[in-house]
Amino acid sequence: MAIATTLGAVETSAISRKELAEYYGSVKNLKKEELKTALYDIVKSHKAISYGSGSTNSTWWAFYVTDKTDNGQVLNRYSDETFYFGNRGESVSGMNIEHSFPKSWWGGDKNNAYKDLFNLYPSPSDDNGQKSNYPMGYVTDVKYNSGEGYDKVGTGMVNGKSQSCWEPGDGWKGDFARAYMYMAVCYQDLTWVNMGLQTLQCDTWPTLRQWAQELYSAWSATDKVDNIEVSRNEAVYGIQENRNPFVDFPFLCEYIWGDSVDVAFNPVNAVSTATDDTRYGCYEPATPSTPEPSPYIYYADCTSNYGGMTATIISPSDGSLSNVWTKSSTYGWKASAYISGAKQASEATVTTPEIDLSEYKDITLTFEHAVKFAASPSSVLSVEVECEGKVTTLSVPTWPAGDSWTFYDSGEVSLDDYAGKTIKLIFRYTSSTSEASTWEVREIKVQGEKVTSSLSDVEIAPSAPDFNLPYEVYSLDGKRIADIHIIRGIVIVRQNGHSWLISRQ
Repeated sequence: MAIATTLGAVETSAISRKELAEYYGSVKNLKKEELKTALYDIVKSHKAISYGSGSTNSTWWAFYVTDKTDNGQVLNRYSDETFYFGNRGESVSGMNIEHSFPKSWWGGDKNNAYKDLFNLYPSPSDDNGQKSNYPMGYVTDVKYNSGEGYDKVGTGMVNGKSQSCWEPGDGWKGDFARAYMYMAVCYQDLTWVNMGLQTLQCDTWPTLRQWAQELYSAWSATDKVDNIEVSRNEAVYGIQENRNPFVDFPFLCEYIWGDSVDVAFNPVNAVSTATDDTRYGCYEPATPSTPEPSPYIYYADCTSNYGGMTATIISPSDGSLSNVWTKSSTYGWKASAYISGAKQASEATVTTPEIDLSEYKDITLTFEHAVKFAASPSSVLSVEVECEGKVTTLSVPTWPAGDSWTFYDSGEVSLDDYAGKTIKLIFRYTSSTSEASTWEVREIKVQGEKVTSSLSDVEIAPSAPDFNLPYEVYSLDGKRIADIHIIRGIVIVRQNGHSWLISRQ
């Protein structure tokens, strides 16, 4: 676990193997989907407490028991920031109630899932915002890092594609994996929407998509249940009167989704974390695997992962149009100013976050798009790049004819002019009272070849570089440097196939 501490606000009664076997008696000798449904029947009916703060039976009132350490500190799973509880029931300044399993995945209804303590944790506000409603996975390109042993947010492989995701610290991976598996069992009857469909499917089994099953099982195996998690399980049981079976039986997931789906589960003799069961303490966690790097610099599916993009209405500026660009789980980002049966004059953009090209060359942009109701799409629609305060229109090889809903590949748009820099991509829509087209954009990809360099391939050139001609600058570890004038120390300068070690004072 990432923090060496104990929960100490209120004593919790530990559970024995016999008591576990009685609580889970109805799952005996069941397998696979029958086992999952029987667990659902056990854990679904629990006492829901009110969401928020309050003197009794509120989330923060519960956190005082479930997440308070023995020195009064809030147990923070997301960063190394330190927070302390005040009076029981009071919210803690600078922290939010975090839905680890995002509420938007089921549409945000304030149901039992919204209030379930197995899904709620105190989180620093910044980490809560950065995590957004992204799925949980390995982050290969980091945008936000909350410190060694804690959250990373950025881009990684999710459901076979590169997209935004968040990754817990190594010491918390198992905790969150077991919480997610609990949610997939306890709320298998919910209808999953939007980003949730990357992780879940709307059925009673398997509910978790295969990539998520495999990831959570692996994290549960590599990050063992420890005393903090056992104590929290008991504390939540004391409040809402149900348990997390994946904490009680750490190998249970294998009987539902993994290598033991054809083996009948028996809670009487299964390995457990009960106080009188020493078998799990002898288990040696597996060695975590290294994730595959993302093949993309930036990726947005746009039907479920909207790429962190921001929609803006430029005109009209009087607020008469509430939106032009909207999100569609079927069509991606969709722009239209045909509103209430009338064509509106407008200009609106949807813009990516900053895309760092500092370590890449041979960079291309591709995307899929469809256009309807446009006589000449490229005259009213454009794709632009913003770099160093300047906006430039890009040349898109393929525009749809403007008369169908068929999606076309844009073809490769070169971004080589922006290698070594940071950019934003802008999709700009314009309309008039005589023509208001519909533009749909999905599957945006920015790819490139990562630049590598090392001292081993630095040759001695016959003369100094000519700084009046084009040249490239790299640090000693091979990272591209955009401007040599802001660097001090030794750098590598390359020009016309030659390289120099230059000392900048």
